[in-house]
Amino acid sequence: MRRLAISVPMLILFGSLAHAQMYVPWAERETGNYFTGGFGVTWIDNQPYYLVNLSPEFSLGKIGVGFDVNLRFSPEGKLRNQDFKEPYDYFRMIRYIRYGMKHDPIYARIGILNMVTLGHGIIMQWYTNSPSYEYRKLGTEFAFDFTHIGFEGIYSDFNELSIVGGRAFVRPLRFTSAGDIPIIGNLDIGLSYVTDLNKNAGIVRITPTVRDTGHIAIYGADIGLPVLNMAWLNSSIYAQAAKIAKFGSGQAVGIDLNAELLGLVRAGAKLERRFIGAHFIPSYFGPFYELERYQPAPDFNSKIAQLVSDSVSGAGIYGELRANVIGAIEIVGALQTIDGASYRNQLHLGARLPRSFPSVYAEAAYDKNRFANFREAFTLPGSLLSAILGYKPYPFLLVSMFYQWTFTEENGQLKKQVRVEPRVSFIYTF
Repeated sequence: MRRLAISVPMLILFGSLAHAQMYVPWAERETGNYFTGGFGVTWIDNQPYYLVNLSPEFSLGKIGVGFDVNLRFSPEGKLRNQDFKEPYDYFRMIRYIRYGMKHDPIYARIGILNMVTLGHGIIMQWYTNSPSYEYRKLGTEFAFDFTHIGFEGIYSDFNELSIVGGRAFVRPLRFTSAGDIPIIGNLDIGLSYVTDLNKNAGIVRITPTVRDTGHIAIYGADIGLPVLNMAWLNSSIYAQAAKIAKFGSGQAVGIDLNAELLGLVRAGAKLERRFIGAHFIPSYFGPFYELERYQPAPDFNSKIAQLVSDSVSGAGIYGELRANVIGAIEIVGALQTIDGASYRNQLHLGARLPRSFPSVYAEAAYDKNRFANFREAFTLPGSLLSAILGYKPYPFLLVSMFYQWTFTEENGQLKKQVRVEPRVSFIYTF
């Protein structure tokens, strides 16, 4: 089925936001052929531009291709040439080119990277190289599983030095007759290394003098043992450890579980006990990393600065839940709590109704860091709340509203920032 969608956004802004993407780590659907498009108005340096968006996606067998083209025209009808100054600007119109799907024996992708996890995630989990349209990058990820050995790798940005890394793994018993023994025959051992070569990755401070620790590098090891491997249920136990060069280290032991019940419910869960040393951040390369890496003055902040200031060690729990219920609702949640170090506590919640749900589209995400108890976890100050709600009064018409509520620190005070974006979309399916 091919789909043509044209949307007319109407923007109402209160405050300012650098990005508006919701960080729910949904697995992307890239198996169909459809065409989406939109038009509207944007303002750049107080100048209006008419925006035309074209986003076709095509899939044939194991190969998929997606584009994301934005054309901005001045009131005089001239194309804004600042959007196409460098050859890299043209390549960024490619959203992705892929072979296979994640978890296939052979998988490769070039373009926008979404929900990248290496191994069991102690170094990199749910990483995206393009957290918003303004931050779009062209990178690559790939994975090969040849039963006995395998490798997964990432390079996040072809335009400049950035994140590069990988994980090699081996199933040693597969080289012996013990490889045929249920459960233990699939024991795997992995080694990982990820580094960020970006020039800003190591900047701890900029005043009174610049302190730069150089590029960040993290190496780790893991061991995993599948304990269940059935068509409808699989589970594994694992242990993992990582060390940030020149800084601290951390370890975790955990179990993950994935199930599909009668074709009605697909669910996954993970539970870890984490042991975090001083100057160590688990899943250092996460969904926010491209925004956290370096924020220039006057609101300077950096991920490495958070690492340097984090001088307390501790142990805690990390839990994760993902589910799709009868294709009608998808949910995801993640919670980290560290004993005696509430500033390390993190909460992420998300839910959505799939696009195929008749008449209604809804999506919401909530993020909160640094909370001491359950009550503080659900207070808005210091949090990020995003939601989209849409209704189809007619099969060809979708009326929706995007809402985002967040806080930023300004002169030691939390300042509320709100964005509201009403939208009308015309959808034609053929």
